[in-house]
Amino acid sequence: WSQTTIIVRVPAGAVSGNVTVMVGGVTSNAVPFTVTSPNVSGLSPNNGPVGSSVTISGANFGASQGASTVTFNGVLATPTSWSATSIVVLVPATATTGNVVVTVAGMASNGSNFIVTPKITSLSPGSGPVGTAVTISGSNFGASQGTSQVTVGGVGDTPNSWSANSIGGVLAGAEQAHLTVNGIGERAGNTSLEEFAVTCQNLYGLRTRIRTGLLYETSRLVSKLTGVVVQPNKAIIGENAFGHESGIHTHGILSNPFTYEPFEPSTVGRMRWFQAGKHAGRHGISHQLRQMGLTPKEEHLRLIVDKVKESGDEGRSVTDGDLYNIARGVMGERREVEERLVELEGLEVVTGINRLPSASVKLKVRGETREATEVGVGPVDAALNAIQKIVSSFEEISLKEYRLEALSGGSNATADVTVRVEDAYNNMASGRGMKKDIVVGSVEAIVNGINALLAKTERAKALAADVSARKKKSGRSREN
Repeated sequence: WSQTTIIVRVPAGAVSGNVTVMVGGVTSNAVPFTVTSPNVSGLSPNNGPVGSSVTISGANFGASQGASTVTFNGVLATPTSWSATSIVVLVPATATTGNVVVTVAGMASNGSNFIVTPKITSLSPGSGPVGTAVTISGSNFGASQGTSQVTVGGVGDTPNSWSANSIGGVLAGAEQAHLTVNGIGERAGNTSLEEFAVTCQNLYGLRTRIRTGLLYETSRLVSKLTGVVVQPNKAIIGENAFGHESGIHTHGILSNPFTYEPFEPSTVGRMRWFQAGKHAGRHGISHQLRQMGLTPKEEHLRLIVDKVKESGDEGRSVTDGDLYNIARGVMGERREVEERLVELEGLEVVTGINRLPSASVKLKVRGETREATEVGVGPVDAALNAIQKIVSSFEEISLKEYRLEALSGGSNATADVTVRVEDAYNNMASGRGMKKDIVVGSVEAIVNGINALLAKTERAKALAADVSARKKKSGRSREN
């Protein structure tokens, strides 16, 4: 800005119109300016299957993506790199043949045609004699056969069936889709309600009136009632869907969640979580420790990561409780907050034939001794119910997962118990207990998990209080 010259950048969202300058409340004359639209000059390649990489060449794309988009025949694509003259994208899973369009600041470019080729992902079965029925799975086969064909070893055959998936059917005009929670059903199951709902909402902007925030809890309820376990790596509602261990993943997620998560976990009632293990890196471990209120020095952090990797190399998962104890040992600290966490002081169980199992538990909670007695379907259930009864008086914590594994054969085998607990804000933590007595090991596991979760909660409250204090201080400063 000078007396005779001003240099500005055309703002995002600007449209063609007049440019004016206002100085001291006085507006200058207006001079017209034309905002040029983005232009696509070519695609390389101009055909390929879903998931393939395509380079879009042209002009006026902008220096970075920002709110700009790329669509394949109306289907939103995910760019992997973006510059003013070149964009690299992956052909989206539901794309069909049509124009590729780049939209910048609300202005759409010209369309450049891209042919989405069919892609086979699997054959079932992969071998068999003449006459064997084979199911071909893949994408872009079309809603019906028409003039399309299938060949086996160059010899043509007539398919017994040819269908589009549920999303394709809805996009083609269907008003109803047959779905099941968790995709349960006979044989290979049915179309998953969760995947269908999220795809409609996030990729196509279709309204389904499904309350996606309840998808995870609904999935867990159906799994519990049917006894059909949801595979950990299932999309949307699988336990690992929003879990991250690998150093590259955790660093990427902490820098920009959209690197590995196409939407916020809260959209489906989930929370992002990090797992310490042999693939973990410094960024992920450091983040987990900060959530627990621990801030190790750089040399301590390196030792903690090394110990975590050693445990992972031995084939053992590292729970939040394990990580907390490893960090405390390396840092050599006894933190004040530990005095306010939960410690097991006593446990008695009674069980037998024709007798309702019961358990009495004594805990020291933030220095105060508390006791509770509860019943359950077994001694473990009764003990955990008693613990939850005590804890519920000051924090809403529920048991979300319980796993038991024997480390060796024989009746005197050591029980390795891991649990996952969750608070009212969907924060989760895991704990482990290893004892020859299954009941004691289970109690030890949930106490360790509760400690890890409370450490996170204490940290979150401390941060919230600090932010609130800063806001109040800033407000008083402005008043003065």
